Amino acid sequence: MSMSNTPENPPAFPRNRGVEMKTCYFSFGQTHFHSVNGKTFDKDCIVEITSADPRATMFEIFGRQWAMQYDEVPEMQYYPRGIIVL
Repeated sequence: MSMSNTPENPPAFPRNRGVEMKTCYFSFGQTHFHSVNGKTFDKDCIVEITSADPRATMFEIFGRQWAMQYDEVPEMQYYPRGIIVL
């Protein structure tokens, strides 16, 4: 018996299959400050981005005003405001 795809019965595979999503973490320099949609991003927080190209997403949102990219969560003792997920 075949069932159609509905919100109650989603397709067996995601529509964007073949696109590998990756999670990366980014920090800001001492003088970098951004306000995006009412959220403040600065040296005291880490940004988590999950996308096909997290680095490109970071450039789209923050331009060149950020410091480091990490493949794993960095030592959080240096980032008292924690992780902000985008």
